[in-house]
Amino acid sequence: MLKLLDESDEYLLAEISKKNRKAFNIIYDRHWKMIFSEVCKRTRNINDSKDIVQDVFLQLWLRDEKAPIKNIKAYLFVIARNNVFKYLKEKAQLLSQQLSTPIENDHDSADSKIILKESIELFNLMVEQLPLQQKTIFKMRYQQDIKSDNIAEMMGLSAKTVRNQLGRSLKKIKAHYFPILLFISKLLWASRFGKP
Repeated sequence: MLKLLDESDEYLLAEISKKNRKAFNIIYDRHWKMIFSEVCKRTRNINDSKDIVQDVFLQLWLRDEKAPIKNIKAYLFVIARNNVFKYLKEKAQLLSQQLSTPIENDHDSADSKIILKESIELFNLMVEQLPLQQKTIFKMRYQQDIKSDNIAEMMGLSAKTVRNQLGRSLKKIKAHYFPILLFISKLLWASRFGKP
């Protein structure tokens, strides 16, 4: 075991492909905290993050030895990112099912407030998943209400690039969260103007 502790990740990965549990445990100990921290930033839920990270390392353990892994950190981050997207999609589907269940007529009910809060959190998580430039542009446009031309000038980009980035970010958000956005708008409408 002591000899393995000093070995490179590449060597340990070769040992993992031979189902060496000690090598796997060392890789796990070396990289668990880093992957957990990244996943936790994206899910903002410690227990779900632990589950996602366990799945990441399970996928590493169960992996067939087809192509060698060149960069273990990058490999683990990609699996973690994909698992976070899967988690968010499942959470959105669950929320969508909840949304299709009729809520009491009283728009101030505890259920509607909880669903609204979770919907907004899920929307914010999706925004955080956008690539850095898209996220920055999206927040400037829709949270700070800065016009596209001004964003372009502030960021040193063309107006067309800003519009393209906004279009891509909206397309990603709509694809995954349109039912939630629709429900949020219904709740907001009901809270302001009564039943739609």
